[in-house]
Amino acid sequence: MKLSVVFVGHKFESFEEDWIHLYLKRLKNYVSIDWVRLNPKKKFSEDEFIAEIEKKCPPGAQVVLLDDGGKSWNTQDFRDWIDKQEIQSRSVCFVIGESHGFSEKLLKKFPFHLSLSKLTFPHKLALLILFEQLYRVYSWKAGSPYHHE
Repeated sequence: MKLSVVFVGHKFESFEEDWIHLYLKRLKNYVSIDWVRLNPKKKFSEDEFIAEIEKKCPPGAQVVLLDDGGKSWNTQDFRDWIDKQEIQSRSVCFVIGESHGFSEKLLKKFPFHLSLSKLTFPHKLALLILFEQLYRVYSWKAGSPYHHE
């Protein structure tokens, strides 16, 4: 399975890069993952943003918009969903949008929405949480003691 992340956000501070790259390095032991940062200063129209998502995500990937109104799972639910995507040999592309969320058109175009929490996070922190949760799931699946209940 291939994972992709499309992230709209400003450049990272060095400490933010360190954290992101720590989890990316760990994740690469388990799964192929690519990510791309889109500059929020480039104002995309809805259609341009849809086209950009479709261009950056692998063909046929399950596009997942990270949205506060999305499904709210615990880590076991997230693992079960990842397992299902792997069984279906399906790539997954997570999208973290701009600070004001996704337009109705985007929410309808890509109807799978996932919430990381009921709390509101800055986008860079949401990216870090996503990478940590992906690492948690994949290390757990590999039998690592990182995740424990």
